Amino acid sequence: MFISLRTLKLSRLLIGVMIAIPLIAPAHIFAGTIPPSQSPGGSIAPGTNGTGNSTTSGDANPNTTNGTNDEIANPIALTEQQVRITIEALPGDVTLPGANVSDLVQAQISSEFTLYNKAKTEQSTVVQLPLSDLSGLKDGKGQLTEAQDYVVSVDGQVVSPTLVEQTNPLGSSEPAVKWVQFPMTLTAGAHVVVSTTYTAPAAGALPLAQFNYALETAGAWQGKLGQSSVIVALPYTANRQNVMTGDEETSSGARLNGNTIVWTRRNFEPSAKDNLKLMILAPQVWTNIENARAAVKQAPDDPEAQLALARAYKGALLMDNGVAQGSTAQFVALATEAYKKATGLNPKSAELHAEYAKFMADTQVAGVLNTRKAVPTLDAILSEVETTLKIDPKNATALGLLASVKQLATDAIQRSPSASANKLVDRIDGLAQSVGLTSPQA
Repeated sequence: MFISLRTLKLSRLLIGVMIAIPLIAPAHIFAGTIPPSQSPGGSIAPGTNGTGNSTTSGDANPNTTNGTNDEIANPIALTEQQVRITIEALPGDVTLPGANVSDLVQAQISSEFTLYNKAKTEQSTVVQLPLSDLSGLKDGKGQLTEAQDYVVSVDGQVVSPTLVEQTNPLGSSEPAVKWVQFPMTLTAGAHVVVSTTYTAPAAGALPLAQFNYALETAGAWQGKLGQSSVIVALPYTANRQNVMTGDEETSSGARLNGNTIVWTRRNFEPSAKDNLKLMILAPQVWTNIENARAAVKQAPDDPEAQLALARAYKGALLMDNGVAQGSTAQFVALATEAYKKATGLNPKSAELHAEYAKFMADTQVAGVLNTRKAVPTLDAILSEVETTLKIDPKNATALGLLASVKQLATDAIQRSPSASANKLVDRIDGLAQSVGLTSPQA
């Protein structure tokens, strides 16, 4: 496994801090590989007879396509689909170590699919609906996530589908991908509405919750999909802070309207590239932010309120090797501002200055280790460490950071010698001596 120099240096910083402050609860930091983000469910598809051919039957010959309606391999079209995904927060604490998003957030999904028989004769077919993600990837618990409480009806009449399994695309040693299927018959020129409801757990890693919806299965019907509307209802007002819209987060084309997110497409042939992906802040995480903002608005000069706001923003960060991922990076600056206000309102709190210093070390160092911003960033951390140790010379968090900052400053000098880096190291040595250390040690 390749380990970058940046990762190795950051590890020194984090290890030093962890040794020095074992009693501080860890933040949500996911180093290395983040659990795959997969969700079950998707559009209906025609079933297969084991050879890959549609199971539609009637007067049509499935082996000819000379252009007449009676001779189309599958003359049944999917003219419209309407999908509503309602996100729900489940009881639980997102700040607990090891908390899993699939236990805390779920969605109730209801869909209506309108099928149309283009042929001049009655057509029988088998309809399939995916219960698990078509990719075959397992979730953060090592399981293939499945839709629960599936109910299917045809023109308002509940049907009893059959469970079928297909080989996992990743190999037969992996859990099988599950579908439900049922037969149905359409008279010539008839429209039939297939309705489904089911529950799906969120995927991904806290503080984010992800939901996918597979449109590609709809491409197996005859012709183009006339209209597709997917509406996601959130338990909060949707905005660019709680709906992640960066690269590879939420599928493009999403329209935010009140507490809903809407995708609408017309006259297209769905494929895997059209599958929808939604990434949001877990409702509990966003609620923490909203509550903390309200408290600050009520008492802007209360350092505890500002501290709670900083921690709420910190709780919205998805970290990987010391770097905030995707759109969650926006909360680094917001948390920093709240920490600055909190320390300004309570300048004599060693614990507060130390927490602010550690936050900067956890979120800002990795991104500047190989840039000219390394020394200014380390200088800002050192300033908070100095303030902490003047108030409490034995503060464990500050002492751990002191050692780590010296190591990183020394590395900065080796990469790019400068007077500012040398001054930083001199400050660290002087500070170490002032608190009775011959050399900073974590």
